[in-house]
Amino acid sequence: MYNGYIQPFKDLVMDWVKNISTGKKVVATEKPQSDVIIDLSILGAIIKHKRTSLNLSSKKAAALCKIGDKTLRNIEDGKETKLSTVLKVIKMLGLRMTLGDK
Repeated sequence: MYNGYIQPFKDLVMDWVKNISTGKKVVATEKPQSDVIIDLSILGAIIKHKRTSLNLSSKKAAALCKIGDKTLRNIEDGKETKLSTVLKVIKMLGLRMTLGDK
């Protein structure tokens, strides 16, 4: 049942080990001041912060999410993208999104 999710995490760990051994470092972006998503740019900033805090390059994160690198960059830049794709990225990065009244 979870086999589709286990392999990407194994790959993630192997990439993380490889990054440590080669000295490559992804610089974590600053965490947005608010977790309240009022537009796509805030959502993109939250996603980018999570990705970079996990030391994942955009290419590696996109592969983990099974989407294109350009699609991930578009999400992080606050450009319009299919909701199902954004939700896939949120899930694979270990984020959670909830809705509520104003």
